[in-house]
Amino acid sequence: TLKLPRVVCKKARQYKPGHKFMVRPLIRLARGGNTYAKTYALHALRVIAEDVSKTQIKEIYDLGGVQVGVNAIQMTPSRDLLQTSVGFLEVLVDKRKDLNTDKTLVLTHHSFLNRLVSLLKKQQLGQRHDSSLLAAVSRLILQICPNPNVLYYLVVKGVIKELMDIVGDYRNYFKILIPVTVTLGTIFHHLTRHMDDERMKQLLFTRQSALQENLSTQSETLVGTLKHCTTREGLQVAVNILIALSHIITLDERLESDSKESKHNLQGIMRNLMENHGLEHALIQAKTTANNVLSQVNGDSGSTSAKRKKVWTTIINGVQRKAGLLLEQLRSLKTTLRQYK
Repeated sequence: TLKLPRVVCKKARQYKPGHKFMVRPLIRLARGGNTYAKTYALHALRVIAEDVSKTQIKEIYDLGGVQVGVNAIQMTPSRDLLQTSVGFLEVLVDKRKDLNTDKTLVLTHHSFLNRLVSLLKKQQLGQRHDSSLLAAVSRLILQICPNPNVLYYLVVKGVIKELMDIVGDYRNYFKILIPVTVTLGTIFHHLTRHMDDERMKQLLFTRQSALQENLSTQSETLVGTLKHCTTREGLQVAVNILIALSHIITLDERLESDSKESKHNLQGIMRNLMENHGLEHALIQAKTTANNVLSQVNGDSGSTSAKRKKVWTTIINGVQRKAGLLLEQLRSLKTTLRQYK
């Protein structure tokens, strides 16, 4: 019974014009087959979804493709099926960003979001050896967290803590750090965007809330990881860490400026990082690494494509700009501290 799904999965990669004839039977197989058949069917559907028109994506949605993927994630203990299902949903959400339609609303259900957070926990993954699944779950969270309701619930359920723990566990493993730190940076970006939302305010100003409780410790974890990002590959992690740090500091500044709304705040995150965790050194090192990588990219005249060079230039500029802005804030903080002495 597995031969047909295997063949279809293979053909889906080779014969793209035939996609429109495969969607309906593959959805049926993904819904009613055994674990192995579902894995092959969802993999084939992901291959199809990556390369079809909006009309055919709509067909996958209309036939309940999102629900099929969600059901597989919530019900299966199989890691292969989990990773395939998460990757399938990641592609579908990337193609159609709206989570408020009747076909995609299931992605905002609390039971599904709880399952995603649980997949990031240590006990779920045997001390986090399954880095491919962690990366896939992080990328799916990245796709759905811009929705304010999803963002709020994920933060309440401790998604930031779990992602930060992964950063601590995989400090030298950039392959997993890249998607995880992108997701962290995006979460903090949207938290700062929605700071005036009443629910976000409650998270920010409530003592020992899921957001406020570990913010200082988490910033220390990020700085510690930034110090390891001294290679070309590490620079991709560095730019995400700098984005996350800049937003954490923005949240801290908001706490200071609105301190009347809270008897407890997190004043001094940047000062703590500067005085106790070598933030200034880490930022200077990041800029130096960016300059070194820029020299390498400019020197790779024949081996690097123009498109790839453009990607690296964007990363390098991002590191230099973010590190430069944080260094300016540090200098301003030093000036303020000298005035108080």
